[in-house]
Amino acid sequence: MRTFVFLILATLVGACAVELQKHKPVIKVDKKFLRPPAAIKYFTFGYNDFLASVLWIRLVQNLEYCEEGQYTGDLYVEPTKNKDRIDGILERTIKPSKCNLGWVYSMTDVISDIQPHFKIAYDVGGLFLSVAVDDREGARRIFEKGLTQYPKDWQLNYMAGYHYLWEIQNPSRAAELFDKAAENGAPKWVTALSAALYSKTGRVQIAKTILQNALNYPMSEKEKERIKLRLEQAEKILKENH
Repeated sequence: MRTFVFLILATLVGACAVELQKHKPVIKVDKKFLRPPAAIKYFTFGYNDFLASVLWIRLVQNLEYCEEGQYTGDLYVEPTKNKDRIDGILERTIKPSKCNLGWVYSMTDVISDIQPHFKIAYDVGGLFLSVAVDDREGARRIFEKGLTQYPKDWQLNYMAGYHYLWEIQNPSRAAELFDKAAENGAPKWVTALSAALYSKTGRVQIAKTILQNALNYPMSEKEKERIKLRLEQAEKILKENH
């Protein structure tokens, strides 16, 4: 076992060093948040569950982390000056995500490559990318990846529906996902969600429910405040429409 762990760590360090060298001229990388190489899935030596669990334990220590700048392919993008801004919601212009395919996404993506049935990576990873990290594209990819493995899981469909509704503002895709959730064991009230999507009040009520549930997950006070601010926005819209 020790030999196996040493080989895995050596492979990780070597591959990360190569990645750092490739991006050295433009990317500032905190060594605590090195991205695992995608090729690591070919070096598990049959210990997929073990390695996925080790990487997950590392990830949950900083599940709300966002780089000071974001990777977009080979480019380095400077961060927004207002790091704590709250993005426009529903029928307003969506501002750029605070993070874009960042470290949390990369870790979650690799974990799910190593062990595709590691369901918590999709449930918790997707939700945190959506509401805490503000990595919309990363969350979308993780949710869709999870749905290929668990197409009939109502909770995953429901959370993905929230993401498409509130963060991406794609009501048609959200309706499909809520319908799928209703067909696969979701509470009866979920059945009415698709119809609710046709009204502004219904959309906000759905978002409010998901955000309230998100507060039950362990996270930093800073991330809780960000979610609470979104909740305040939702409650304000609901009051305005009553």
